[in-house]
Amino acid sequence: MRKALFALSALSLAAALVSCGESSTSASEDPISSSSEAIGTVSSGSEVLLSSAATEITSSASTEVSSASVESSASTSTPLAVSPDEDGFYAIADIYKAAPATSKIAFIIRHAEREDSLGQLSNLTEVGVEQAKALGATLASEESFYYGSTDYVRTRATAEYIAEGRGEVATVDTLDEILDGNYFIAVPSDSFDAYTSTHGGSWTFISRWAYNDTVANPTVNANLKQAYATYFYDLFERKDQFVSENIVANIPNWKRVSFLITHDVLVASLIIAVSNRTIDLQFFASRRWANYLSGIAVVVDEEGGVLVYPVRGADVGYMYP
Repeated sequence: MRKALFALSALSLAAALVSCGESSTSASEDPISSSSEAIGTVSSGSEVLLSSAATEITSSASTEVSSASVESSASTSTPLAVSPDEDGFYAIADIYKAAPATSKIAFIIRHAEREDSLGQLSNLTEVGVEQAKALGATLASEESFYYGSTDYVRTRATAEYIAEGRGEVATVDTLDEILDGNYFIAVPSDSFDAYTSTHGGSWTFISRWAYNDTVANPTVNANLKQAYATYFYDLFERKDQFVSENIVANIPNWKRVSFLITHDVLVASLIIAVSNRTIDLQFFASRRWANYLSGIAVVVDEEGGVLVYPVRGADVGYMYP
């Protein structure tokens, strides 16, 4: 059975929890760029073209993948009694029910299905509303949850409808800085959008980088690697930083269970990293991408040990856009 989880050192995270007790959760006023929801820039036959020779090259898609279990030897955290589905995702409700009452949980997930518009005011579809309510219904309990989102109508609405499905009324905090959709991107959003708009679209480029995709032609491959280094941070280092600095450092300020609603570029990158590239979101090859209500769960036990799981709030964790 595959257990796609990540455990940080209990000692280091206990220290983080102590030192970061006064961390601010104020949000940035900068909006997330359209690159975090770039359906419109992706063509059905897209390929990353980094030189004129690239049109003659077939992608090898030969990602080297190690075991999905990435547990720190220094951690004393006990994995939850949960099992992934055949795609490697864990059901959000299963994580919630399996976590000890003394543990804190933060679910960082993509919003529910949205309207076609990519702007900040784009709302959920009727299907999206029902998706969020249905997820909330699977989490019904007497305890109240904490809710945070980016400053987008669709992310805030997702949090509100999850709460409604649970039978509670949500007060949703704006956490733009913590939930920045472009967290893994190392350049300004306009530069990133300009590049990806002429190189297959953001989903193609992001998934190639996240799986360290290579091509056969040495020159084109060198250009591809340079593009990865230019436009992105290191996948695994940045994931560790997100978990420790954005979630674990702030989780003492939230309730026992938190729902943090963000966007697909952040969520897809986190899922790929947390699963150690074993979950297939290889949009450039399989056309799969992070589904609505998919993301990760961060579980922090009472001693500061941390486990992270790729999760889904719908029937499947991936989608075909």
